Amino acid sequence: MRAVAQRWDVDADQPWQETDYESGWTVREEWSVQHGRHVVTTLTIRPATKQVPAGGINSRLLRGVQVGRFGEMLRQMALKFPIAMAGVLAWFKPPKRRRRWARNGDRFYAELARDYVNVWTGRIPTAEGRDKPTEALAKLRGVQLKLLRSQIHLARKNEFLSDGKQGKAGGTLTKRAETVLSRKEN
Repeated sequence: MRAVAQRWDVDADQPWQETDYESGWTVREEWSVQHGRHVVTTLTIRPATKQVPAGGINSRLLRGVQVGRFGEMLRQMALKFPIAMAGVLAWFKPPKRRRRWARNGDRFYAELARDYVNVWTGRIPTAEGRDKPTEALAKLRGVQLKLLRSQIHLARKNEFLSDGKQGKAGGTLTKRAETVLSRKEN
């Protein structure tokens, strides 16, 4: 599908762009901001004239409409003509990145593995006993069971705790964990 004309208004309460195609259709996109990004909220396809093009709206037409690409075209035009389209350029600020949690360090996983082994072997007595060391450790550390299971998995994956049998408590402290624990804390 080839575009023959385009109109837009990014300063409106509901920014929009309309594109007329040589096939006799007009496509209108409206945008709004969602989590710091501009997203298409409304897509309207209507005849460009009073007469409906032959065949009406068909799958070929729908496949030819590239939702969201028109916004990219506007951004490129704004970069090409920065003075004339300063308002458009301001509208396309880069999206904010979501903050990621900092990764726990090696010492954290080594201490977790040590505590897990101590609970499992009974060196740290708990009400749950040796049968459920993950639940006991979650209570001792004051964290959700789901989070602690994930952390135990990462301790095994990063070789601080040896593999146990699947679904069964167990494992031993590895050489890597012992090395990290023997170092002084910074």
